[in-house]
Amino acid sequence: MEKFDPFSGRDIFDSKYRFALDIVMEVRKWLLGLSRWKLPDIRYNLFTDEHKKAIKRYEFSQEENFISAIKKNTNGIFDNNTFTLCLERFKETYKPEQYSELGFVSYCSAIAFLGVYFSEKSGTKFGIDEAIDTIISLLSDILSRGSLGQSSW
Repeated sequence: MEKFDPFSGRDIFDSKYRFALDIVMEVRKWLLGLSRWKLPDIRYNLFTDEHKKAIKRYEFSQEENFISAIKKNTNGIFDNNTFTLCLERFKETYKPEQYSELGFVSYCSAIAFLGVYFSEKSGTKFGIDEAIDTIISLLSDILSRGSLGQSSW
């Protein structure tokens, strides 16, 4: 089994990268019916089956809102600048007021949705890469104050 993501070259055993990648892959599978490949199990995987279920519920309930927000902010243009604008709007709109583990995972899945959607529309992996980097940054911030289950904004 490979140690590095063949698309990005990143270490798939890094727990923060893997958490972000698992969220993006789950959203991609839900949205497009596609998964990249079977990932090896890792010892300290932060992403759980409960997170998968939360993503499916959240994505199902929010898909129309996500697409509407993207269409409103892109005007059919799917470039890096438009992604950055949409990302800021998504971060403002979908961040829960109160921190909870499943709320955080749902928030990250909104960002993953944006990344997957942009990558599909633009034909590049920029959106997915940016979504992963954003999720890693958010996760690092959350973990600096505690565990996923015992943290805060």
